[in-house]
Amino acid sequence: MGDGVMNEMLFRKATKHDFGQISELFSEVDALHRTERPDLFKFPDREARPIEYFEQLLEPAGNCVIVAESQGTILGMIVLMERFPSDNPLLVARKLVDIDTLVVREHARGVGVGRSLIFEALKWAKAIGATHVESTVYTFNEAASKAFLNAGFEKSVCRFGIGVSQD
Repeated sequence: MGDGVMNEMLFRKATKHDFGQISELFSEVDALHRTERPDLFKFPDREARPIEYFEQLLEPAGNCVIVAESQGTILGMIVLMERFPSDNPLLVARKLVDIDTLVVREHARGVGVGRSLIFEALKWAKAIGATHVESTVYTFNEAASKAFLNAGFEKSVCRFGIGVSQD
């Protein structure tokens, strides 16, 4: 994929007719997570994201799925979820948009599709009056981390974990 793909790129909100291609994208990102963190992710024994789940993501109340499309093929998507201010008196009230998923088809990576989807997400967040946009990225996913840093995001939290032996 060359630079010309960005000239042909259309960014739009997903529709229920995109379910098949969106499922393929979820499968790509799921496979990456299973490969890199088999201690956390497994191959599902049933459909992980049925059409009903997808339709909930498309409901206008606080969610948005934006796709990057070229010549009828969805090359990437970003899943956005509005989060409301915490009641915690120690935290500054913020209207937050969480980037739940960002995925670009393997053959379309490295030409700015992910970065462009992030910028589309920022436009949506501004349009709904959000004050902040955040995302959680596993440490193995250097490409996603790089995309967020290149889009102006800053690292804000480092989460640690350890398995506990039961013997």
